[in-house]
Amino acid sequence: MPDLQTASFHFIWSPEQASYSLVSLPSRYPKIIKAGLDVRYFLDGHARRISKLEWSLAVVTFQNQPASPHGPLQYIHLIGESDRGRLHFEVNFALAEQQPLFLCQVKLENRSSHPLSIDRITFFEAGPDSIHLSPSGQDELAFFANGWQSWSYCGAYGVGETAHRSHLGPFRAPLLVNPGTPQPRHTGHFASDFFGVLGDRTHRSGLLVGFLSQMHQFGSLEAWPGSGALSLWANGDRTRLDPGKSLETDPAVICSLDLDDLDPLAPYIEAVSRQHHLDLKAPIFTGWCSWYQFYNHVTAEDIRRNLNLIAEFQAELPLRLVQIDEGFETKFGDWFSSKSTFPGGLTPLVKEIRSAGLTPGIWLAPFMVNPRSRLAHDHPDYILRSAWGLPVISGATEESWINTALDLSHPGALDYACQVVRTAAKEWGFPYLKLDFLSAGALAGRRHDDTRSRAQILRSALKALRQAAGEEAYLMGCGAPLGSSIGIFDALRIGEDVSPAWEPHIPVLPALFRKETEFPSTRNAIHSTLERAFLHRRWWINDPDCLLLRPDSRLTLAEIQALVTAICFSGGTCLVSDDLQNLPPDRLRLAASLLPPIGKRPYVLDWFDTANPSRLRLDLDGPAGTWYLLARFNWDDRPKDTIMRFLDYRLPSSGAYWARSFWDQKTCLVRNGEFEIKGLPPHGVALLAVQPFLPGQPQYLGSDLHISQGMEVAGWQAYRQGLRLHLELPRLVNGQIELYLPFEPESVTLAGPDKIRKIIPFQQVGVDQYLIKVDLNRSAVIEISKRE
Repeated sequence: MPDLQTASFHFIWSPEQASYSLVSLPSRYPKIIKAGLDVRYFLDGHARRISKLEWSLAVVTFQNQPASPHGPLQYIHLIGESDRGRLHFEVNFALAEQQPLFLCQVKLENRSSHPLSIDRITFFEAGPDSIHLSPSGQDELAFFANGWQSWSYCGAYGVGETAHRSHLGPFRAPLLVNPGTPQPRHTGHFASDFFGVLGDRTHRSGLLVGFLSQMHQFGSLEAWPGSGALSLWANGDRTRLDPGKSLETDPAVICSLDLDDLDPLAPYIEAVSRQHHLDLKAPIFTGWCSWYQFYNHVTAEDIRRNLNLIAEFQAELPLRLVQIDEGFETKFGDWFSSKSTFPGGLTPLVKEIRSAGLTPGIWLAPFMVNPRSRLAHDHPDYILRSAWGLPVISGATEESWINTALDLSHPGALDYACQVVRTAAKEWGFPYLKLDFLSAGALAGRRHDDTRSRAQILRSALKALRQAAGEEAYLMGCGAPLGSSIGIFDALRIGEDVSPAWEPHIPVLPALFRKETEFPSTRNAIHSTLERAFLHRRWWINDPDCLLLRPDSRLTLAEIQALVTAICFSGGTCLVSDDLQNLPPDRLRLAASLLPPIGKRPYVLDWFDTANPSRLRLDLDGPAGTWYLLARFNWDDRPKDTIMRFLDYRLPSSGAYWARSFWDQKTCLVRNGEFEIKGLPPHGVALLAVQPFLPGQPQYLGSDLHISQGMEVAGWQAYRQGLRLHLELPRLVNGQIELYLPFEPESVTLAGPDKIRKIIPFQQVGVDQYLIKVDLNRSAVIEISKRE
């Protein structure tokens, strides 16, 4: 039997069974036995498939590819024919010699005299006895499902659980659900988009199955973790393949995972980055957004009032972006006409924002169309339609319960979408564009061009928007299929919309809809932010959505602290979305504590073990040394006594640690590897800065100046006579820092940017622990002299 072998895998093709086996090396687990291939298509109105005999008769050759995005490849190449030569097929099974990757790609060519249509191309069909994740049986299998687009649910499911489904049916499903991916209803049956992970929670081994791109087709998975069965396929969308024409698939990929690795998905995530030749250099934006305070009732005066406050608060709260969200346009689709509440359109506001030294941003939904819009009336041929000729419903928005979408395969419709983006970027003068509801470009329907799949049409449309905006524009995507967005957007929303309530709040049947996992709420936004944290700075800048701080919302202070913490750990964008005139100083200080953004992605340590991740670790270092930010979220509806065990955060349990809690500013020396928390509030979070205790050496324990409790330290010099430390933040702030000093200080002085040195007070708060109050005007040098 033909086979390939690298340091990571042993691959075996079994022609007589039309199946393959894949064994992980050197541990030999996970391993896959007899996974099948399948191609389904239609010819002359009849459903057909490549038979096992036709697979077995395929000609096999061995080849090497010395250069690829993943390094040298060795592969087996199959060439065969189906339906008496009318469909020609080629398959490449490849192993990367320098990466732990198995790849598979299919090419099909229509050699008949009639068009045929492609239904489904299956790369991986593994039955109940095909996947083995450990040598001693499979004790506790689970499945991690990735949602199709920004707002779609993602998370881990246990065997006895049921997949999340929305009760809002046609109002939400068209935008959230890939038409080619099943929506399981039964316990233990799950589906995923682009990639998924089947793993054993007991033996800590896993198998990632998915695709490296979605340029050609949308990829879907189906899993039954109770039996270990799994299926992976590319959606053909009944794409018409004319005589003499061919198509190819995106590369399918399989990786074996160690679930206890700090970054277990890295081989796959980085392979996707290489496949798209990514070089991420985009900045992380901080700013203000109009949506969550004013929604679609925003006016130009609302924007001006907050612009003036942003300019006034610059010294203490240096926000740089002013983003005008939905509500300026007359209707979805009529983007060139503004409401009367925006007299003069958007251009005057752009000039005012720029005059304040800030960046203007605009929200657009270029693929969504209100059926009552002038565009829909004047160009009915632009609208995507069903097989019966009716407009395809794209879902509900704040503006309209019923919307339609552009048929992006129609040249006129695509030109219009590009004209909207081009005008916003180059004529109105917005360098930052948030493009929303983008999955509307990939709805199921009858298109002007049926020779391209939904994925091909959406990808080409997104590339056209990027070209229309210009490479210099900053594009933030939202409501976008993840695989289609890679390499297009600088930043991407990774979860559901936030809202000024913890749970979804729908006045009609509130008890039923509070459990909705794909509806705006702070709970859902935080959940997805944690589940997709591993994508930050790999595929794009993660956008965790906006920060809501106002005291009159439905959110408790503990829930706001949880949102602040999630945004901190996301490493991504940070936009406030309250009317700033209503924020008291303590709430403004919460926003300021996030600036500048940390910018790093965390380790989410229980991402596969629970429905709601609660344990996160962020490794930081600076002039004062290395420290860890540890978070523990309480998803319960009641207070919770808990113990943060450092071993659960993959820190050595031996040795002593300093632990400082940011939200209550308490510090203790932990000697048993456990930090006890009494009464963690419902939906709240504990946030610790932790570092090993170094006896006899001065240590920076933390502060209330920045949520990182250490990024503000720009210089650190311990010497025989004392300590010198340099603090630096891009803002004015007063607060306190905490130090461990193994000597008695005689005096503490501070010199600001004016170089004038003054004596500042300090307070001993524990054995060798000192609090020092500081007024920081962006930069200060503190000198601590040792009492002899």
